[in-house]
Amino acid sequence: MRRSSLITKDNRLAFLEVKNVNKAFKKNVAITDFSFELEKGQTICIIGDSSSGKTTFLRIMNYLETMDSGEIYLGGELTNSNKKPSRKEVAKRGSNFGLIFQGFNLFPQYKVSKNIFVPLELKLKKEA
Repeated sequence: MRRSSLITKDNRLAFLEVKNVNKAFKKNVAITDFSFELEKGQTICIIGDSSSGKTTFLRIMNYLETMDSGEIYLGGELTNSNKKPSRKEVAKRGSNFGLIFQGFNLFPQYKVSKNIFVPLELKLKKEA
């Protein structure tokens, strides 16, 4: 399903639109009505207390978790993150988003920037 209009409140085109995302693990509510719009080229920082749903949201964006309800549009296309994605959808999403896990999956000998660029370097080598 393609969304006809992704115009933000400032009359700009939204590249990523997250609308009313909700996620709970049994009775433990992780995310409640989380929404934002992001234009192409913008950067967002998600800040919050421990156990406030930051990692859960990033896992939803990377198809590592499904949301209970809400809508996520990427480039105008509904991503249906509340359903199990196909391999093709996972591959497509993986080319747009990345996730670096906390601590245990980082290379301790590298600085932050090197830890971020290692996956990109590996992807470029694979594509060459």
